[in-house]
Amino acid sequence: MTEKELGELSLADFESLMPDFIKREAATDDMLPDDVFFLMLAEIASRRVVEVIDLEGVIVDNQIVFRQPAGDGPPVVVQGNEILLGDRKIRVMLVPQEATTLGSKN
Repeated sequence: MTEKELGELSLADFESLMPDFIKREAATDDMLPDDVFFLMLAEIASRRVVEVIDLEGVIVDNQIVFRQPAGDGPPVVVQGNEILLGDRKIRVMLVPQEATTLGSKN
C-alpha cells in the first residue's frame, strides 16, 4: 500500500493497519510496573533524609502515646498519638490486626 494520510484511508485499510500499530506501540511501552515504581520512589525519598528522629511511644488504653524526643533537633512536637513536624501533622492510629492486612489500605 502506498503512503496515505489518515483521512484518506478506507475503513478496511485503517482496520488492517491497527494490529501492527498496536504491536509496535506495545513493544515500545516503557511503563514501569506499580511495585517497581513505588520501590524506586521510596529509594529516592530515603536519599533525601538528612536526619533520623527516634520517637518512643507506649500503649495507653489501646492508644499509642509518644514521648517528646530528646535533643536539639528540628521542631518536632508530639501530642498523644500526633506528631507535628513543621506544617504537617501525622496522626498514628492503631487498628486490630484482624481488621486489616499489613500494608493494605481500606
